[in-house]
Amino acid sequence: MKALLIKQTGEVQLIDLVDNSLESMQKQVGGYIQMLHMAETTHAYVNEDGIALGLSPNPVATKLCRDLDIGLMPGDYIKGNMLIMDSDDDGESVDVSESFIEKIAKLGWVVASLIS
Repeated sequence: MKALLIKQTGEVQLIDLVDNSLESMQKQVGGYIQMLHMAETTHAYVNEDGIALGLSPNPVATKLCRDLDIGLMPGDYIKGNMLIMDSDDDGESVDVSESFIEKIAKLGWVVASLIS
C-alpha cells in the first residue's frame, strides 16, 4: 500500500506499507496513532503522545495541516512523523490518492516526483 510519509526531518517520501494494519501505521509514527482528517477521503496519522514523548517538531507536517486548514489551534504543531493514506467506502485504509498529491501540489508543495 502506498502512503505519504512526512518525517520529522522534513523529508517527504512515498513509501510502501506491507499492510494497513494498526501495527504497521504505529511503526511509522513511533507509537500510538491519532488520526487527522486531511481531505474528503484522506487521513493522516501522527503519534498521539508526540508531545509527552518529547518528539521533535515536524514543521513540514504542521505547515501542510495549516495549508489545508484542518483545524490546528493557534500554537499547536505536529511532533514526529506523519503518515498519510486514503480510505475506501468501508473506511479501510488504501493507497494515498494521486488526487491528494495533486491537491497539495497546487498549494505549492513539490511532489511531482511522488506521482507514479
